[in-house]
Amino acid sequence: MSKEISESAFEYLLAEILSLKPQKQQNEDELSIHLEKMGYEVGYRYIEKICPTQKVLSSEHLDIVKFVCKDLWEELFKKKVLFV
Repeated sequence: MSKEISESAFEYLLAEILSLKPQKQQNEDELSIHLEKMGYEVGYRYIEKICPTQKVLSSEHLDIVKFVCKDLWEELFKKKVLFV
């Protein structure tokens, strides 16, 4: 079962994230850290969703590269990795 969202919903979410302005107690570094944490959590949940049966977070670098090149890339871009 494919789960997709509309492009306009994605653009709205992206615009809301980018419109975050530092509060009085936040400087640009704190805002950058906050955005990085948001991106990490979204990416982690996405990977958990596309492969719920696989243990993705391996300590072996080769296993991680294989996962990114095969499973993740095809899920994100709907095509195989092209090595030049």
